[in-house]
Amino acid sequence: MTERLYYSNPYIKTWETEVIETRSLSNGYALTLKHTAFYPEGGGQPSDYGNIAGIDVKDVYEEDGDVYHIVDALLNKRTSHVKLTGIAALIICSSTADSTYFRLY
Repeated sequence: MTERLYYSNPYIKTWETEVIETRSLSNGYALTLKHTAFYPEGGGQPSDYGNIAGIDVKDVYEEDGDVYHIVDALLNKRTSHVKLTGIAALIICSSTADSTYFRLY
């Protein structure tokens, strides 16, 4: 089962993890990571995007407790630990008025 880092640190942007499973799909590959901060699609919300070791993550979904990251290319098989960067950062802004808004980058 994938450990979801965004529960303990919602502002995390980079971390190291392991690829624990790779599935071949018609539209690329689905990677299961030991730890992730990519929030999967669900409840009408789109998934986070970013990259894994320079490979773009095109979609993220959940199935049976695991989080799958859709990519076009496989990582170098000799690399078991990868550094993930560039996920959408949540910036919470507030004004002097009674309203609060947020923006995803």
